[in-house]
Amino acid sequence: MKALHYSGRVLGNQGYTLLEVLIVISLLTLILAALLPGLLLFKNRESLWQKEINLGQEAIRFFTYLQNRNSCLLGWRVQSGVLTVEVCGQHNGRAIERQIYQSGARVVEVDRVNGGFLLLAHMVDDIQFIPQRDLLLIKLTLKKGRQIETFHGVLVRRIET
Repeated sequence: MKALHYSGRVLGNQGYTLLEVLIVISLLTLILAALLPGLLLFKNRESLWQKEINLGQEAIRFFTYLQNRNSCLLGWRVQSGVLTVEVCGQHNGRAIERQIYQSGARVVEVDRVNGGFLLLAHMVDDIQFIPQRDLLLIKLTLKKGRQIETFHGVLVRRIET
């Protein structure tokens, strides 16, 4: 029987030459070098996207809590960056008041009647309370690393009918 020939060599009985191995390694290296920047860029974009999601989720939690906690909002005062809200109900003959303000990179709520405080948001760069008639506009700026996002929300005063 005759053996198969390719380029003057017998196939099946012989290994690869050093030149063939070096060519294959160099081709694989070129392919990896071409793909690596794209993979790194994809990883960086995914990381930025994850930071945006985290900031957005933090803002949603903050504004949802404010809406639920202050659903019966009677009034507010803004003084030196501190928001004091008055809600329906009384405790020992006094109206229920809470103060909301920025403390470092956090926004906290202090119950002036019962005492204690609650952390409402973290990663806070700035918070502004802007009263307008029966609306209280809230501008919340969150920061995580180099990512900064600003979110807006509204609290509505309860209108007696």
